[in-house]
Amino acid sequence: MNKKYLQSSCNFWRRHATVSWSSLLRWTIMSISLYSVVLVLSGACMVGCHRIDGVAGDESHLPYEKKPTLNLHSEEVSGIWGNEAGGLIASLSAEKRQFRPGEPILISFQLKNVSERPQVVFHSGFWPNHRLSVKDARGYNIPLTALGKETRAVFGSDTPRRKNFPVTLAPGQIDTSYGPYNLRNYFQIDDSAMLYVRCLYAEGSVQVSSNELIIEVR
Repeated sequence: MNKKYLQSSCNFWRRHATVSWSSLLRWTIMSISLYSVVLVLSGACMVGCHRIDGVAGDESHLPYEKKPTLNLHSEEVSGIWGNEAGGLIASLSAEKRQFRPGEPILISFQLKNVSERPQVVFHSGFWPNHRLSVKDARGYNIPLTALGKETRAVFGSDTPRRKNFPVTLAPGQIDTSYGPYNLRNYFQIDDSAMLYVRCLYAEGSVQVSSNELIIEVR
């Protein structure tokens, strides 16, 4: 009888040990699968959140505590400037004025302090406080691309900015930190067109419009 009891006990533990190992293996596989799904969803969310921030020349994707790269100049920088507003003037420039169909149209923006006292400007990743506008020869607005609509939507919005660094410009100092930007990423530009481009810097009550940059595509 003791022998039968011992054999029965061994069979019982062998059977339950097999079940336990099977359950452990099953739970391990389920845990790994769930963790993989979480990683994929997190990555997709991050890509979606930073799609606008990842455009060339924009630094909104940087951590909030990291300051943007600044390019400040005290010497004169060549360029054509718009009208003064709030002690600031703005300039929009391109490497050339004529581009081939499909060729990237790169433009850059800069601000200059023309007052006799320091002026504070804000670096917010360009799009929240800068608006690019492009018109054709008839004065009609060039349609925006999908990305152009997204960047336009954040301009002047009430959405809290993830970064908003104040930068002090001394009298005569020029901020050339922004650009280059490819206009084709934001506007539906034909293979043959005359483009009239401006950029507006708007922060609070201060609105500084650049010169009108004329570009030909042919």
